[in-house]
Amino acid sequence: MASGYGNKTPTGRCYPVFMEFKECLSTERDQSKCTDLREDYMECLHHKKEITRLNALVAEREKKIAAHQPVPPLVGDQIKSGEIKLPWTNAS
Repeated sequence: MASGYGNKTPTGRCYPVFMEFKECLSTERDQSKCTDLREDYMECLHHKKEITRLNALVAEREKKIAAHQPVPPLVGDQIKSGEIKLPWTNAS
């Protein structure tokens, strides 16, 4: 998990967070002081908080659509309609 090697880069995406967590564990006598770094490392690995938040946003959007309330358009729809232009991409 924390080998330090990434798929496309020499360093894995969570390796710097792991190193901070490891440093905290090696210097602190009370490991409860490292819980924030542990949570950050686990979130970097698994994205559970991010997925939970995204699921809540999708559920809220679906609830508004079912109640016939106005919802903002999705970014992909805005790109397709030409409202948003993305620089340096081929998206149109």
